[in-house]
Amino acid sequence: MSLLTGCWDRTETNDIAFVLTSAIDLEDDGRYRISYMLPLPGSMG
Repeated sequence: MSLLTGCWDRTETNDIAFVLTSAIDLEDDGRYRISYMLPLPGSMG
């Protein structure tokens, strides 16, 4: 009987998001704007 190994619980890079930067800005009307910068894995060299 041979043992098969692998990454059965793996998550593909295209299925997750990596936050590079984030920012919280206070708008003129008192509301907050939250911004995130995420890379696109398919376009990374």
